[in-house]
Amino acid sequence: MPRSARTISVMGIYHVVAQGNNKQIIFEDEADYRRFLGLLRECKHLYGIKILAWSLMENHVHLCVEDLENNLADFMHRLLGCYAMYLNARHGRGGHLFQDRCFSDSIIDESQLLECVRYITNNCLYAGICSLEEYPWNSDHEYTDVPDIVSPEIVLGLLGGAQQYREFISSHTHCVYSFEGPGPLSSEEALRIARAVAASLGVHLSEIKALPVRKRNEAVRQLRRHGLSNRHIGRLCAISESTISRIVRG
Repeated sequence: MPRSARTISVMGIYHVVAQGNNKQIIFEDEADYRRFLGLLRECKHLYGIKILAWSLMENHVHLCVEDLENNLADFMHRLLGCYAMYLNARHGRGGHLFQDRCFSDSIIDESQLLECVRYITNNCLYAGICSLEEYPWNSDHEYTDVPDIVSPEIVLGLLGGAQQYREFISSHTHCVYSFEGPGPLSSEEALRIARAVAASLGVHLSEIKALPVRKRNEAVRQLRRHGLSNRHIGRLCAISESTISRIVRG
C-alpha cells in the first residue's frame, strides 16, 4: 500500500515522532543522548528548521518543529540516518534502528501549538518515568535558561514570557493534546485527555454523566474533538455508545 502524503501545516509547524524499530531502545546511556542532541543542533542549521520543543525518551523522540521551506523530510532523514550509523557502530548493531517512517501531525493553530509543546515537555511525566524536574532530556530548561537547540520566541511570544511559560507547562493535568500518529489513542492517553477535559469543565471525570444534558453533551463533543473514540468515552464516562453516537451526530 502506498504511503499517504504528509498533510501540510498552514503554520509550517509539525509534531514529529521517531520510534525505534519494534520499539527497541535507541538511547543506551548519556553519551547516546548527547550525540543525538549534537546531530539535532547541526541538522536544524543545515536545513533551516526551528525546534520549538524536544523530548528524548528511551525508545522514541518527540520534536515540535517549524519548517517553512518544506525541508522536514530531508532533515529527519539526515538526523536519524546519522544517528543510526553512530549507534550501530558504537554498540555493534546492525539493521534498521528506526521505523521506516516518522509519524507527524500538522499543527493547525496557536492553541494546538501550545498544547503540543506542553505535551512534549511533560512526556516523561505522562509516561510515568519521573517528574519534569527530574528529567534532563527535554527542552524545558531552554525556556527558562539560555536556549541552545530551541528557538523559544514563538512560544514565549504567545504565552507572554518565561514566567507564563512555567505556569502553563506546570498545568500538565489540563493538557488536552493528543498525538494522532498511525492509530487510535491508547487507553492511557484517552484517560489522560478525558481527565483534562473534565478539569476544564470544573468537574471530575466520573461526574460528566450526571451533568445537565446540554453541558454533558458538550463534554462528550469535546472528548470526541480531542481524539477519543465513542468506545473510550462510553467506558470512561459510563455513557452508552448509542447515546454518544446520537450526541455526536446532533
